[in-house]
Amino acid sequence: PTLGYGGLLELSGLKGSRLIERLDSLGRRVLSQTVSPQKSYLNLKDLKSGVYFLRVEGRAKLNKFILIK
Repeated sequence: PTLGYGGLLELSGLKGSRLIERLDSLGRRVLSQTVSPQKSYLNLKDLKSGVYFLRVEGRAKLNKFILIK
């Protein structure tokens, strides 16, 4: 994942559409969004600073990121 201009997080290496869940540090779902190779950006502008996790459909591993505004 790469954080781009304007609070957009770009996901790379996607093969087909995937459901992405953003979880807060307590594991609560903040938002769900479907991404694809053509639309692989997550909007993070609405999130407050903190620790978050991304759960990608079909993958067991959680991806952790820290958002600092």
